[in-house]
Amino acid sequence: LWDVGAGCGSVSIEAARLSPGLVVYAVEKEEAQASHIRANIRRFGVPNILVLIDKAPQALMTLPQPERVFIGGGGKENAGIIDAVSQRMEEGIIVINAVTLETLGDAISSLEGAGFTVEVCQIGISRPRSLAGRKHLLPLTQVFIIKGERM
Repeated sequence: LWDVGAGCGSVSIEAARLSPGLVVYAVEKEEAQASHIRANIRRFGVPNILVLIDKAPQALMTLPQPERVFIGGGGKENAGIIDAVSQRMEEGIIVINAVTLETLGDAISSLEGAGFTVEVCQIGISRPRSLAGRKHLLPLTQVFIIKGERM
């Protein structure tokens, strides 16, 4: 599994905990975030995560061929990241989280252009807030989950 734009490593940690035999490559360009990933690796006892501090997509060329890829935080780089993954992945699944319509549209276009079958779902969370003495559920930012599959 490649976790591209790994941030603090939450996806890497969960995947590594669920599948101890899996090797997870957490790719993160920010040293501060990579430090968080390393701390979380120790905290949760998941030695099957390898942290790579580098910028995607060039960092992906040195990794072993993936079966699954999660792209979080790629933003404007997503097209290049998807292209790099597409070149390395014969078959498998790419999952991308997006919060903007531009990222959603670009991800769908890039995945379809690379021969992936695409599915999209949207999730949202609302939190209770009191306004004018009444309770409301106010939505937080909605998230699109884009799945590309190539078989």
